[in-house]
Amino acid sequence: MARPVTRPPLRVHWHKSESGKWLSLKNLDLTHHLVKQQGVYIVFDPSDTLYGILYVGQGKVDERLDERKKDERILELAELDELYVTWAVISGGKGRREGVERFLADTLQPVVGQHPNVPPIPVNVPSLFE
Repeated sequence: MARPVTRPPLRVHWHKSESGKWLSLKNLDLTHHLVKQQGVYIVFDPSDTLYGILYVGQGKVDERLDERKKDERILELAELDELYVTWAVISGGKGRREGVERFLADTLQPVVGQHPNVPPIPVNVPSLFE
């Protein structure tokens, strides 16, 4: 019987500030060129290790994060001042981004959101609660 082929996770770069800290969702400059790319993102509250992962999504990062800043489902759970974000640029089209989003949602179990019903594409997961 043939063994299933497993491939190593896709290595992506999770964005932080220049000082190496997670980025505040409230204060994030959405006009910055790195935020204007297609990718996946995670919105989280690092002070809440039980329900700290609030949202995982994908798309044009600046537009999606602007939507999350106003998302009542998220704002009911935490103050905007307490929310942080990271994202990773994902090349290869929407199908690949959806697969990475599915993997992150399965792995991180965000409190809010629906995710595509596609095969997951494993990636390295950031350590959000360091």
